[in-house]
Amino acid sequence: MGFYDQYKGIFDQIKLELEELKIFKQIFLGEKIRLQSFPLAVINPLENSMNKPFASDLIENRVGVEIYVIIRETEPENWFEDVIVPLCTVLDKLMSDSTLNGKVKDLIPRLLSPGEIRFSNKMFYGGLIRLEALMYYNPSG
Repeated sequence: MGFYDQYKGIFDQIKLELEELKIFKQIFLGEKIRLQSFPLAVINPLENSMNKPFASDLIENRVGVEIYVIIRETEPENWFEDVIVPLCTVLDKLMSDSTLNGKVKDLIPRLLSPGEIRFSNKMFYGGLIRLEALMYYNPSG
């Protein structure tokens, strides 16, 4: 398995996990975003840092992932019920198997931030989850 397949497999598994929640009407991964139905999720890759430990064939990768959870267009009546519960539901689902079904060695939560999200010059309400996926890649196979 090449680097791309292993790398993309992380994001595909995250999308699969979010689909299993059955709370999102749309989930975007690497495709043009068309805001039509809420709630929705947008999964984006972030920086990937690499390290090659001395005398090892493996390359350690720390793959950054961000997930925007967009709940609604209007300000929530109750932030905890309307926004924070869905955010925590996503985090709980992803952390229930922090190997993402064997795709990574560990999935590390880095940020949970409820708030306003600006897309297409419009304001939406939801939040952002940032994760770091630890994977090892062997370029020699």
